[in-house]
Amino acid sequence: MRVVGGSPQPSPDGRVDIWDFLTAAGHFGCSYPWDHPTWDPIADVNRDGIIDLDDVMEIGVRFGDPWPPPWYVDC
Repeated sequence: MRVVGGSPQPSPDGRVDIWDFLTAAGHFGCSYPWDHPTWDPIADVNRDGIIDLDDVMEIGVRFGDPWPPPWYVDC
């Protein structure tokens, strides 16, 4: 994760970590179409068009796993 313009943005940083969790938690309730298309889709882990508890839980389950997480590959 890196910070661009004061906002964290996902990047291949080696592990699914707290930054990935904060991206989803920080956009909890956001839905498609995204206000910030460069990184909101990454937080929509299950690709259902809304960032909700399912997405946050999936990141929690994969916390510490090697990068990239499964949902990042087809962003």
